[in-house]
Amino acid sequence: MLYYVAKYHPYHGGQNAAFDLFSRRILDLKDGYERGLAYFAERVEPLLQDATVITVVPSHGTNGAHAGIRQLAQRLIHGVRRDGTGCLVRAVAIPKLSHGGSRNLEVHLNSIVVRQPELLAGRHVTLLDDVMTSGNSLLACERLLREAGAAEVYCLALGRTS
Repeated sequence: MLYYVAKYHPYHGGQNAAFDLFSRRILDLKDGYERGLAYFAERVEPLLQDATVITVVPSHGTNGAHAGIRQLAQRLIHGVRRDGTGCLVRAVAIPKLSHGGSRNLEVHLNSIVVRQPELLAGRHVTLLDDVMTSGNSLLACERLLREAGAAEVYCLALGRTS
């Protein structure tokens, strides 16, 4: 099952009347701004289990950059939570989804690999993404994490495109 914090209304060059503070904070997070990181750390922290491995949906490129969502995940790691932000890696670059790239499930399954499966084996995993539109990147990552041995995968997007 896929969960999200709230609806995301894309900016569309300032032409979207529904663009709100929550949507602004998602853009802040994507850019790695502290106001976005703090905003979502406060909202996501109460939703997390203590004993979980936290990982993130990788960006479209192969350079390993996860921008703000990775920074957020690392901020949420403390106590018995484990850092799994390096477990999912985009091995083959794909076109950026927000710029018209394919949202097909197979595109993600064929371009993402799991590293450090021993960190996931038998554990509960929280998978974070910034914005969910079709949900296919989350679903692909969930499948890959389960195949790597995760006991349970909790999929959480910050925003769901409306």
